[in-house]
Amino acid sequence: MSELLNIRLSYLCRTFYQNEDSKSPIVLCVRFRGEGRDIFFSLYCFKDDWASQNTRVKKADKEADSLNQNRELIWRKATHTFDELKFSGEAFTIDEQVDKIKGKEERPI
Repeated sequence: MSELLNIRLSYLCRTFYQNEDSKSPIVLCVRFRGEGRDIFFSLYCFKDDWASQNTRVKKADKEADSLNQNRELIWRKATHTFDELKFSGEAFTIDEQVDKIKGKEERPI
């Protein structure tokens, strides 16, 4: 039962995608109740600057501090929104979780 109320978050550098600067996106992977979603946030780095063991951008990248701060803020928002949904007492899906992380919430009527 407790597994149903847990979420697993991780970051990956999706090296098979590249933008016009040959940088790869940093993706937040969300796993909940056996389902998974990848969320793209317009954070990019070169694949050689990605430290996969600690899921951070290496200091060699001149934008590393900014990218890592943004990555941490997104992580906090993801865990906060999950806690809000979990403690609301209502059932929710991974899609609702992802929408809430992205800021696509329904407005009050």
